[in-house]
Amino acid sequence: MAKSNDSEGFFDMKIIVTIIVVIVLSIVGVVSYNNMNDSQDAFEGSYVYVELGDKVLVNYTGMFEDGTVFDTSHVEVAENDALYPKSFSFTPRTTYTTLSFTVGEHEVVEGFEKGVIGMAVGQTKKVTIPSDKAYGDSDPELMRTFDIIDTIPMYTTEFNTSSFVNTYSIEPVVGMTVTDAVWGWDTSVYFVDENADEVILKYEPSVGQIFEYVEAWDYEVTGIDSATNGGEITIKHLVTEADANNIYSNNNVAPFMLSGVDTVAGTYTLDYNSEVVGKTLIFEITVEEVIEN
Repeated sequence: MAKSNDSEGFFDMKIIVTIIVVIVLSIVGVVSYNNMNDSQDAFEGSYVYVELGDKVLVNYTGMFEDGTVFDTSHVEVAENDALYPKSFSFTPRTTYTTLSFTVGEHEVVEGFEKGVIGMAVGQTKKVTIPSDKAYGDSDPELMRTFDIIDTIPMYTTEFNTSSFVNTYSIEPVVGMTVTDAVWGWDTSVYFVDENADEVILKYEPSVGQIFEYVEAWDYEVTGIDSATNGGEITIKHLVTEADANNIYSNNNVAPFMLSGVDTVAGTYTLDYNSEVVGKTLIFEITVEEVIEN
């Protein structure tokens, strides 16, 4: 009988212990749930979520897959090249502010717009957008191939008086010399036709001179022929295969990437597509405010 009583006591104690454990776990669960909600509140800032039709204000940083930044709304990102290396086409702004758009109105690229749906105010996340949901594929018509060795007419009639003044800030006078705005070499005013409003310029470089081409790479004057076709200047662009995809010219007229060099064929190719075209983009987005529809 004593053995039977001990067994009953043992089972009673086991039941009591089990009840205590359940109570403790319940308390821990409640505390954990409350802490989780507190953490969620701290992370998201509110329970206002982005829906179709909402107007949203976001901060963002746009990057390529190699991590280089091509655009941002954060001044601290824009000004810190050590932590946030920039792509070729990154252009600094005078002011940095949030981006505002209405979800569903196609005011931003598709992948960006869809990426913010369901986000909460205060939430930050990274969105990877393939090119077909971003800026689309490259336009082959915006890629042009040129000869590495080229000839330039010695005389040009591309100016009238007003365009000359706009370019060189001086009235054209026969015999005067200016530095050509494109080629960088000495250029003289050869003739001014006031009746036709035409200014004829004569290029006057010397063989062996090296100049910079549209702030992108160097070229060398390799020959001058005063007889052929009224005078021609031969130049050689000093580019190699290693320069391909490593030279970008943001000249504010027609920005381009040197996308290819074929020294065997004697050609180089310029890509006038925007740098973001044809690429997978990564955006880090923070929803700052939602104005519900």
